[in-house]
Amino acid sequence: MTATPSWPRVLLRSEDSDHHLSVIETAPAPGVSPPLHSHAFDETFYVMEGELIFQLRDEYFTVGAGQLAFAPPAYRTPTPTSAVPRLIN
Repeated sequence: MTATPSWPRVLLRSEDSDHHLSVIETAPAPGVSPPLHSHAFDETFYVMEGELIFQLRDEYFTVGAGQLAFAPPAYRTPTPTSAVPRLIN
């Protein structure tokens, strides 16, 4: 029997990399996510399943399974589409 993972799952804490990097695996349910937002730091997303939507100014970008997305601070970071995404962030 396989245990259901607990989300989000922290794979690397920033404290363990002198605050240079953190790695988190997550699987937000459709509609259960923060609104589009931005950070003062870079983020990279590897989408394992589903899709995410990114916004830069008035443009929207969809990133699907098997794709990597880099979001500098100017990007508004993702919100899940109707598909259930699973990603490494």
